[in-house]
Amino acid sequence: MSRWRRNALGLGVGAGEMAVLSIADGTTAKLLSHVPLADYLPGTVDAVTPAATANWEPSVSVALAQTQLGRADLHVTVADDLARYWMVAPPQGVNSLAELRSLAENRFESLFSDTAQHWHIEADWRIANGIFACALPSSFVASLRATSARQGCTLKSVQPLAVRLLNRHAKDIKPNAWLCVFSARGVVSVLVTGGHATIVRQFRFTTPPLADEMLVRLETEVLRAGTEMPPTVYFAGDAPVIGTVSPREGVELIALGRQRVVPKVVSGTSSDGGIAANMEVCRLALAGVFA
Repeated sequence: MSRWRRNALGLGVGAGEMAVLSIADGTTAKLLSHVPLADYLPGTVDAVTPAATANWEPSVSVALAQTQLGRADLHVTVADDLARYWMVAPPQGVNSLAELRSLAENRFESLFSDTAQHWHIEADWRIANGIFACALPSSFVASLRATSARQGCTLKSVQPLAVRLLNRHAKDIKPNAWLCVFSARGVVSVLVTGGHATIVRQFRFTTPPLADEMLVRLETEVLRAGTEMPPTVYFAGDAPVIGTVSPREGVELIALGRQRVVPKVVSGTSSDGGIAANMEVCRLALAGVFA
């Protein structure tokens, strides 16, 4: 029966590279392919060609072809700096999916000065008071769908890192709290009020902020929005150590996912174990297949 068992693959897309890995067991993940994007997306890495209009087909095809696994469930996690996040506030009486999508597209173009047709937009359209939306380059999503179908994979999920971790930890997040997802080049912060996202902010950086500095930014955001600082702040992803934070009265800081033992990443074709353990792209790939 084992020959019919489907493999679970995680594909991570980071700054300038993508990688595919599989979970061999609870302690080891195999790196099956590693593709430098500069070889397949000329100019995209140094921002000459925007990621939203680039041709992603060659890089995706090579990354999946190198796995040589055929039947598999594919989970894709994309670095947050390739994604866009925003909130949509539908007027009263607007509830059809077509109208909500049109509002989200108009808001996207207003905020980011970009054409919505180049982006694949997803959201929880059922939330009436405010919709948390995200977008990935549509050419990338289309290439994933076409290539995975052609190579026998089932595309199970395509999510930016912050959305994946928000979904994963949803049951652990209190009804009123900040969730801050840290990655290599930025932080996505989502204010949850009454169990729903009400504010989202995307901070980019060259030097990761300390935990204290992050709290100051969050306090500034709630003041700007005319609301109050929630009693709980969650840190997830590549977050700074919370123990270094100066205590703040009435604010509890909680690290999500720190108790997990992350699998060691080893090459699928050689014995030099741990070669990619510190690569951002491998951490992204693990996020899709290792809960």
